[in-house]
Amino acid sequence: MKTFRIGGVHPAENKLSAGKAIETLALPKQAVFPLSQHIGAPATAIVKKGDVVCIIEAMKLMNEIAAEEEGQIVEVCVQNGQVVDFGCPLFRIKGQ
Repeated sequence: MKTFRIGGVHPAENKLSAGKAIETLALPKQAVFPLSQHIGAPATAIVKKGDVVCIIEAMKLMNEIAAEEEGQIVEVCVQNGQVVDFGCPLFRIKGQ
């Protein structure tokens, strides 16, 4: 059984990042996967507040995105698999 010193493992000084400053990076791009109907005629997209309208993959995590208000989706602003920035509009909803 091996033991480690308090404070964690300290790799050799010859590693590539030795002596480099820690950098703060921008948020990663995100891919959007709208939920869609796969068979039958297209339906009128009526959503209630809290209904899941799409899934966004960010940093290998799948995140469900819920409608912020009730109404009819009148425009889908992104395509399936499109990479988007944080804050980009995904849908336009006409309130009821």
